[in-house]
Parts: sequence; structure tokens; C-alpha cells
Amino acid sequence: MTTVPAADRPSIHKHLRLIAILSGVLVFILGGWAALTKVSEAVISRGSLVNASYVKKIQHPTGGTVREINIQEGQKVQAGQLLIRLDDVQVRAALAITRSNILQLRARQARLLAEQAAATGG
Repeated sequence: MTTVPAADRPSIHKHLRLIAILSGVLVFILGGWAALTKVSEAVISRGSLVNASYVKKIQHPTGGTVREINIQEGQKVQAGQLLIRLDDVQVRAALAITRSNILQLRARQARLLAEQAAATGG
């Protein structure tokens, strides 16, 4: 830590006091201005908002392979209309694996319950 010579200390204190006073005056002026100023109107103008294109991007949350597209580019669609059909081969394969895992876990549970019953004499 450096020490400030004794001759410079009063000068530093004067500067710090001046900064504190000027900061207080600035806060007082800005606070008074903010308290007394009234904002009673908004800017009003004419204009229009135009959608440059009616094309909407569609994205599936998990992705997949498109098997079938039921619309053409530029075609108008209705709410609820089937636009594309995803290929479900991967989903069915994942379902088969999950069902197999469930069967394995149930068999393991049954075996462990049987071992527990045999160990307790039940």
C-alpha cells in the first residue's frame, strides 16, 4: 500500500469534498426535474404494418424423416390440415426397445421378489 505524503492530504480531502458536493447537487437537480416534469402525451403517428410474406416455418420439436408432403408451395392451408407426415420407423423401433426393457425389468423384479420370499421363508 502506498502512502500519500502529508502535504498532499488536504488537497485530496478538498477534491473528495468537492466531488461529493457536486454529486449531491447533480442528484438534487435531476431528482427535482424528474419529480416536477409531467409526461402527459405520447407521440401519435400514422403507419401500417405489412407482413412481407405469408410463409410460416414449421418445425417438429424432435425432428425426424419426412415420409409424405401433402401440400404444394404457395398453397393456402386451413387450421388443423395435415401438412406433412413423418416416417415413424425410428419411433416404432425405440418403442420396441423400451417395451423390451420394461419386460426385462419386470422379469428381474419377479426374480428378486421370489429370492426375497425364499430367503425369508415366505
